[in-house]
Amino acid sequence: MHNTSKTLLVLMMLLLPLLPVVHADESTDNTLEARGISASFTNEFVELSWRNIITSDVMLLDNMHQSTYEILRHIQPITLDMVDSLQPIISNIEVCSLTDNNSICSGKNHSLTWASPEGTDGVFHYGVVTVLPDGSRTTTLTPGLSQLSSGLVELVATHWGPTNLQGSYDANSKTTTLIWDNLVGSDNNYQIWIWRHSEEATRNNWSSLNKTSSAVIFDASIDSWTGTIGGEVERDAWYSVIYDNGTYSDTRLLGGNTLATAIYEDNIAPELRSELTAIFHIDSGITQLNWDGANIENTSINIRRSSIPIDSPSSAGVAHIANLEGSTTSFEYVVPFGEFGNFWYAVTLADEIGNEIDDFLPHHPISEGVFENTIAEESLTVASNIQVEQLMSIEQTKMIEISWADSEIIANATYHIWRSSMGEILQVNGDFIHEDLEYIGNATSGTSSIILPLVEEIDRDSWYAITVEGLFGDSLTTYTHETIYSGINSMNYSIHEDTTPPPSVLDLQATVNGSDDSVELQWSSIDDVKQWQVWYSNNISLSQIPVGEISEENGWFLHEQFNSTNGQSEYESEIYYSNTSSIYSIFAVFGIDEYGNYKSNISSPEMYKVKFLDFEISNLSINVQITSLSMTISERELSSGDTIVLGAWEQGTEVGMLIYGLENLSQISISYKTECGDVSEIVTQCQWEELTPNPAIWHFSASHSLPSTDFIGSETMYILYMDHNQNQGLVGLSYTVFVSANQENEGGGNSEIDTPSTQSTTQDMTGLMVILVIVGLLAAIRIINKIEPENNLALSQTITPFPHQADGTEEE
Repeated sequence: MHNTSKTLLVLMMLLLPLLPVVHADESTDNTLEARGISASFTNEFVELSWRNIITSDVMLLDNMHQSTYEILRHIQPITLDMVDSLQPIISNIEVCSLTDNNSICSGKNHSLTWASPEGTDGVFHYGVVTVLPDGSRTTTLTPGLSQLSSGLVELVATHWGPTNLQGSYDANSKTTTLIWDNLVGSDNNYQIWIWRHSEEATRNNWSSLNKTSSAVIFDASIDSWTGTIGGEVERDAWYSVIYDNGTYSDTRLLGGNTLATAIYEDNIAPELRSELTAIFHIDSGITQLNWDGANIENTSINIRRSSIPIDSPSSAGVAHIANLEGSTTSFEYVVPFGEFGNFWYAVTLADEIGNEIDDFLPHHPISEGVFENTIAEESLTVASNIQVEQLMSIEQTKMIEISWADSEIIANATYHIWRSSMGEILQVNGDFIHEDLEYIGNATSGTSSIILPLVEEIDRDSWYAITVEGLFGDSLTTYTHETIYSGINSMNYSIHEDTTPPPSVLDLQATVNGSDDSVELQWSSIDDVKQWQVWYSNNISLSQIPVGEISEENGWFLHEQFNSTNGQSEYESEIYYSNTSSIYSIFAVFGIDEYGNYKSNISSPEMYKVKFLDFEISNLSINVQITSLSMTISERELSSGDTIVLGAWEQGTEVGMLIYGLENLSQISISYKTECGDVSEIVTQCQWEELTPNPAIWHFSASHSLPSTDFIGSETMYILYMDHNQNQGLVGLSYTVFVSANQENEGGGNSEIDTPSTQSTTQDMTGLMVILVIVGLLAAIRIINKIEPENNLALSQTITPFPHQADGTEEE
């Protein structure tokens, strides 16, 4: 294939048009254009030659001593407009050297050998450009003079092997490491051979080179190798990495797969046998080191220091502090300011490439630990100015903030916090004196404070102390410093901590003022309470009293929050309602002390004297259920001692009542008439069943069935009698009576209501309701006429149809 390419290229070269050749008089050519260029290509090398102009012109000769040549290469003849755009392959070739006299300079011959890049396959044109003293360049390359008249055929096989080979020797591990890049896209059917040789390898000397195979790698993807240099070795070594598929290996070394610079391999470490003494002088802050010297050329002394005993020069925490001439026998180390603790020293001998012993043996110069302290006051080695404060917070978890001033001489410090309730934290012979000493947390340097939670239900005095661990001075390992200095890193006074909430309000009273739709709460002062909060929750079911945390998330609303007043024994809060449509509400009052402690978790309503109230101030609801009729009587304000006639029904009627009252009502009584006189004597003659209010529930109910002894046709009349609390006047309330039809309700109370579903049923029910209304009005008028002069009680009722729900409450 290569021969065919050569033939084609030769034909192409012969078909190129001849370039016009113009020969100028070279003796006066001030462009100094090169003359007589020629080239050949042999064994993948280009041989190029030319000469200087021949002249006796002194000025031209002077310029020639200051000018240089550049070699241009291109796949086409080099024209005028190409000169400045092409990158020279070789530059700075002296036209004449400074030592050349004029006779040598004039017509001087030049030649060079240049290796074409691997993989070259084509025809190339070469030209010689002259760079004049003023920096200008000859832009005219005349064929046959400074440019080849025809192109040069070049064919170079592609490099097959690694590229970019690099190597190094590590005296510590005594290993040589080589790394390279493998060819991209090459198959894997080859081995990688690593060769070591004592001189640089080239394509010309490879076959005769004295070399040793260091490794054969069968995995073609490997791109590095590390070899241990065994024995005692001191040598310069070059390495080459070559592919070999069993039939061919590319030894031209064109791809950077051989080292151009030797690796110096030396694994022989010099050894120093001596004792080492270390003495610290606190007045000067200097540690004096002494050992016996060594008389070995090209060596140096390394001195190392550590805050822990030294086993090896490479051990963690070992710091290199000095490098001295190999015959040195003493050293004064100025201990940096801020050092505090025990330190160890070691001396080693190293050769010029860094070989040292790997481990220390008893006969090597290593010292015992020596205590060094370059701190004027030891109290500077700890935290100071400890401040402790319990944070005021209404959050349930109480926090305490501990702050301090960091020690400025400790790096990467961790501060450890301790607490005791027995007294100031002190030490005796390095031991803490209190048995209850408690470690509670830590913080890093720079924070200077920490916030920690307090346990619940405590009321105590506490003392705090802070110890430290960190890097003192130049130490590379942390030192734990647990010394206690009273009044500096240990509080010599206590801080009071309190997470116990104040007692609950025990005498909360609630009064409903119906005239202005408000509720007034009253309670007594509690010691230690600094702030009060008043909460309420609406639409509370009497059968499901809320328990748990009082919070907005649980349906509570904060009415107001205010500070307590010194000397005040009673407090009150008033709530006004613009919308009184809520059915029931619950109230709670709790106090907060100076630390934010409070108790807002309801376990039972009695604990907080919670009052249930009807916020539908205009509506006192009385539910009456019978089996045959449905009606509603409403719209009436009640006064103290009022009597309400609910209705009269015949024998056999099942009647139940559910009555809800307010705090203002101290007595609710109910009776039914059998044989206790005529209508005019009902109030005075009938037997009454009295229901006493429950201040925590305010729920009243009674259920009655007509006695079987009632004669047929006799009327039974139910009367509700209410006595206003302390005769305070009108209660701004009215009442509503529901009568539900078509129910079997043996025990009375609330039950489901069947609503008529046809127009005729509705009309029948309306007629029955009208008859019942008339009967009720007549009975009411009779009672009013009889009772009003004696009791000064007004009785007035308006009977209106009123929608109802199955639970007996009004439909909003």
